[in-house]
This record gives sequence, C-alpha cells and structure tokens, in this order.
Amino acid sequence: MPLKVCCITTITRTMQYFLLEQMRYLQLNGYAVTLVCNMDEDFINKYSHEFRCVSIPMKRGLDILGSFKSILSLYKLFKKTKYDIIQYNTPNASLYSSIAGILAGVPIRYYCMWGIRYVGFKGTRKMFYKMLELLTCKLSTNITLDSKSNRQFCIDNKIFTPQKSHVIWNGSVNGVDLSVFDTTKKDNLRKECRNKYGIEENEFVIGYLGRLMKDKGTNELLAAVKILLAKYDNIKVLIVGFFEDAQYLDHKLIEWAQNETRIIFTGRQEDIAMFYASFDIFVFPSYREGFGVGVIHAGVYAVPSVVTNIPPLLDSIIDGETGIAVELNNVNSLIRGIESLYIDADKREYLGKQQRDFVISRFEKQEFMRQYLSYINQLRLSKK
Repeated sequence: MPLKVCCITTITRTMQYFLLEQMRYLQLNGYAVTLVCNMDEDFINKYSHEFRCVSIPMKRGLDILGSFKSILSLYKLFKKTKYDIIQYNTPNASLYSSIAGILAGVPIRYYCMWGIRYVGFKGTRKMFYKMLELLTCKLSTNITLDSKSNRQFCIDNKIFTPQKSHVIWNGSVNGVDLSVFDTTKKDNLRKECRNKYGIEENEFVIGYLGRLMKDKGTNELLAAVKILLAKYDNIKVLIVGFFEDAQYLDHKLIEWAQNETRIIFTGRQEDIAMFYASFDIFVFPSYREGFGVGVIHAGVYAVPSVVTNIPPLLDSIIDGETGIAVELNNVNSLIRGIESLYIDADKREYLGKQQRDFVISRFEKQEFMRQYLSYINQLRLSKK
C-alpha cells in the first residue's frame, strides 16, 4: 500500500508554481498524494485527474475566525485519511497544518520554511509573528529551508535545532528546470521579448521580476533607475510583476515611473523565461528572501545579478565572482552596482558566464528532485 502524503499551502498559485512538480515526482515514485489549498473549480478540474484535490478555505494575512475553521477542517481530513506525511509551506497553511497535524497524530509533520516572515517587521508585530513561527517549528517534526543562510540564522536565533532542520542539496525551492530555461533558445527569446516591448537590441535593459512592494526593494529600485535614466540615454527598465501592499510604496516615484516611457511595466506574466533572456542585468534589491529564485533563473541565461547583501541572496551568487552584492536599503550603493555593469561590458559578460556555470552545477532541477525524494524516503524510514 503506498504511503500517503498530503501537501498543504494557502493559495493555488503557490501550489501550481512551486509544489506540483515535487508532488508529481513523489507519485511517480510510489506515494499517494493529496493536494490541499484554497482551490477554485478551475484548479480542481485541471488537476483532479492527477491528484486527490481537497479545497479548504484559507486566506493570506491575519484571519482569526477563519484560522479556527481551517484548523478544524484540516484536523478532520488528517484524522480520517491517516496520512503518513503532511508537507506544508506558506505561513498560514503551515501554522494551521502543524496544529491540526499534531492533534490528529500525523507522525511526520514536514515544514518547508521558504523565508522568515517576521524579520521584515518591527516592535510588537515582529514579536507576534516570531511567536507564530516558533510555534509552527515546535509542532513540526522536520523542517527544510531553501537557503543555508536562513537555516543558520534560525539556529542562531533558537527558532529550531540543527537536528530538526535540513537544506536539500544546495538550496532553492525546486532548482532550475533546464528544459524550461533552455540556454539554446536564449537569442530567440531575447529577440521575441524585445520586439514585443519595442526595445532595440543596442539598448541596455535593467530587469526586475517579482512582486512590487516595499520589502522587495521597489522604492530603492525606482529611485536608482530615476537617476540612471537621467544620466544615460540608452537604458530601458523592464519590470515584470504586480503591485502588492502599494500603500507602503513611494507614490510620487510610482507615478513618475508609470509616466516614464523608458520604464515598461508588464504586469503579472506566465511565460517568464523570455524576460530573463531579454535582460542585460537582473536587479533584485530585496529586504528579505528565502532564496534568490529569480537570480538563478537569470543566471541560466548568463545574465548577472545585482542583489542586496542579505544572506539568502548571497547563497545564489558569489559576490564579485558571479554577481554583485550591494548594501541593503541604500540607493547610492545600488546605483554603483548597476552602473559598474552598465559601463564595463567585459565584466558583465564574465560575471554572467561564471554565474551560468555556478547555477547549472549547483541548482539543476533533476538532481534537486533526486535529493528531495531521498530526503522524503529518509523521513519515512526514520519513523518506522
């Protein structure tokens, strides 16, 4: 009889983009998988032929009444189905699942801790969310993180013990799928994207892909490019993503950027490979991350990155050898990092090639999946 695994996250987008491949890999290797999140009918219709799909309402953010309902629903599901392993990620789904899992007697409660939410907060808010993180970790039997730096940070801050925690291979969420980010198609993808958005081949493209919000460094990014666009004529800025928590952003900067013809906002996009291929550099001035997923996606195409010097992003480059790290929340430092790659084409090419080799040797998806399966098998055997 196959071992039963239940994968829980808050919203369908996280399930689709980060967890489905792992779950498919488990099913191919003999596990019976259930997916749980706040599903719509489209998701159920699309994936119910592959997996057992259970929709449990869960919201992002603080939802006290809803949290009790979600925990009760999860408890009933776990108790009835008697899963061998529950795997959960995202803050709310992880908290709810860890509570319901221990109450239902699930033997392996596996927390995928992709980022540390509380580090971006201050004062009582930080204390509250740190307490929730401590509770989730305490109730989980096993924890994996997507970067070695975040694991060490949590150990140093006594969030969990070294024995309970692990990083799969060299980190990341799923590694890089080289069949999707195909290096042989870079030139065609670059041309396709630039033609679509009216960018000339000789124009220098500063690229960003991700949510547009304060914690991602959007204010610093726009402040830096405003100065650079005033100084250089052949720069364009390609920003791929959607606004979130826009009330915390500099609205004057946003208004300026949306009226600046050399800045292109594409909104949310599904086919992201062509954007990374079209960038000359990738800029990611984030305040906090689990891992620099976008950094390694850009790196496959030999696109060097300028990132903030926070530990998880420093796991995705080697500063000065495959990319450039700049000071957190420092517009002048960000400008210097971008400008150094704009001015020096040889340096840009060298760092890009080094980053490509670094990414392919350390984050290739198939090897990551083998390591992930090995870890799950070890969890199973440890509970026998």
